[in-house]
Amino acid sequence: MMQAAFSSRALRWRSSASAALTMLCAIAALSFPSGGARAAAPIAVAVADFDYFDTSGEVVDQSAAHRARMASFATLLRDNLAAQGDYRVVRIECPDLLARQPACRRMFSSPPRARPARGWWSMAVSAR
Repeated sequence: MMQAAFSSRALRWRSSASAALTMLCAIAALSFPSGGARAAAPIAVAVADFDYFDTSGEVVDQSAAHRARMASFATLLRDNLAAQGDYRVVRIECPDLLARQPACRRMFSSPPRARPARGWWSMAVSAR
């Protein structure tokens, strides 16, 4: 019983640490200016909505709750970036056109599972 409680706490801590690390990596990746000097104007950044694919095989369908969590995470990420003052959050009007911009730096992130106990995220940063 004690081991199960410890294991549950460890998983929650690992999930929180993983989410914090993801946020720090996102902020660090977006904070490097394209030139040699620090940019005076806020950096324009767009945060796309997250897609959700249920691969859990849970008996009870919790897709709506998981989608709501993913949407609130994207909103929280946008709000926190905007509150820092270093970033100007912009809408993605046309993702295909945005991807073709020569000075566009992108970060792609995908959670393999939306369950908090398994909140490991993969991330790739592209700086063209």
